[in-house]
Amino acid sequence: MGSDALWITPLVNLDGTMIGTPEDWSCMVDDDFIFSADGNYTYETNRSSRNDGYFGQPLGCWSDEKIANSLNGAAFGSCATHTFEFTPATANSRAMITLTNGPGFAAFIGFYKGYYGGENSDGSNLPNGGYTTNRYEVIAYENSGDKEILIVSVDISAAHDGSASWTMKLER
Repeated sequence: MGSDALWITPLVNLDGTMIGTPEDWSCMVDDDFIFSADGNYTYETNRSSRNDGYFGQPLGCWSDEKIANSLNGAAFGSCATHTFEFTPATANSRAMITLTNGPGFAAFIGFYKGYYGGENSDGSNLPNGGYTTNRYEVIAYENSGDKEILIVSVDISAAHDGSASWTMKLER
């Protein structure tokens, strides 16, 4: 959990250099993941998001309309009806963020692919594996006054033992 040993999205894939190619991830840098004090959680694509194969082909940035009209993409669009629960860290465990899906939408942080116990990689599988919640371990949080950074990992191993995960760094 929290390791970047498997793969890191190269900066060139995020900075607009790869627009129009399968390696384009630039549409993700403007996504908003909003946690409200009342326990509501909102995901905003801001008009487009990354397709890594689960929605169909080709890979790359897709418009909200194209995602909504794909096999499973509609469940991953902008949604303001999710909720979240924050569980503080203890002496033996990291803090946790548990998201609950909004009606018809799959809740996630950072990138839709990983969910607690698996990956959205085969379009015949249900969004988030059919689960109504998705759980993230808080690896780090920093608020410098000018910038906030939240690093979370989702355990994608079937055994929930942390042997496989996706880690996301969010910055505000």
